[in-house]
Amino acid sequence: MLYLDAVKHFVGSSFQSARGIEIVPILLMANLFLGIYYNLSVWYKLTEKTSYGALLAIFGALITIILNIILIPRIGFIGSAWATLICYFSMMLASLYIGRKHYPIPYDLKRVFSYIFLSFVLYKLSDLLNTTMLINTVYLVVFVVMVIVLEKSKKEVISEPELFD
Repeated sequence: MLYLDAVKHFVGSSFQSARGIEIVPILLMANLFLGIYYNLSVWYKLTEKTSYGALLAIFGALITIILNIILIPRIGFIGSAWATLICYFSMMLASLYIGRKHYPIPYDLKRVFSYIFLSFVLYKLSDLLNTTMLINTVYLVVFVVMVIVLEKSKKEVISEPELFD
């Protein structure tokens, strides 16, 4: 998102309307949650409970349909983007919650959500202050440095024998 001004030059002018650009951050965040959902979905495959995958998909479809019916008449295609974000976020949370009961994996949720929160804060700063690409690059470097610092501060070191127990 920090380089959306540069990316716009590679997209056709008919797709560059002010309203069209509004959905980009919403859909990028939605796809981040979809990616997390895909990573979380491994539990029902490993436990051979793939019926949960179907139930989660139906759950997501219902959220999408209901929210599209409610939001599109009110706010147009931006409503569909919000429905997508809410759907993927809900599916991610549901998979995490159900997965903890069937195949608990000790995810460091605090760390994951701190990365998401930090990226959101930096994006909002860039958006509100209408910063240049140079300042946005500084924001990106700040984010990368924060990730490196947080990852180096991890005290959990997994030795090789533990990986195969």
